[in-house]
Amino acid sequence: MSIQKTNNILNLASLQERLDSTVFDYVDTTQNWGKAKESLQELLGQAVDYLTMYTKDNGGLPKSSPYWVLFMDFASRLVYFNALVDENLVDPQNDVAKVNIRQAYLTAANCLPNNHFDENAEFFNEIQKSYNSLNEAGTGQQIEKGIHSLNDCLNAFYQFTLTYKK
Repeated sequence: MSIQKTNNILNLASLQERLDSTVFDYVDTTQNWGKAKESLQELLGQAVDYLTMYTKDNGGLPKSSPYWVLFMDFASRLVYFNALVDENLVDPQNDVAKVNIRQAYLTAANCLPNNHFDENAEFFNEIQKSYNSLNEAGTGQQIEKGIHSLNDCLNAFYQFTLTYKK
């Protein structure tokens, strides 16, 4: 089911509703990783397609606005929950998959807008905890809490869109 667009603008309220429903139903409640993956991948694909279309149609990344701050907040969550689901679906001995999942966690952190950081501190800590759980014992690598301007976040997600496979 596609997220609605009005005047070529993705409906973020609808995206939020579908994301919350998927996380509650298939991640938090039943841990039905297959269903979660199917739904989250569809939502992430739509977000990727939307930003790709926007950059193509407008010759670059969008300018800062409250809409794009919310979009990036959702994009961060979509990348994170897709990575979390992947982590629960892949063979724990698959080192290549673990590297890709760690990179997705890093992307999720880099997509989280700084101006929403106080509201998202708990979410950032969740990303960091998931990232750290995949580290080799004793490496001590952590995601640093950075100052991410909206442009940095958009650029991080745009770079992700270039390698995203549906």
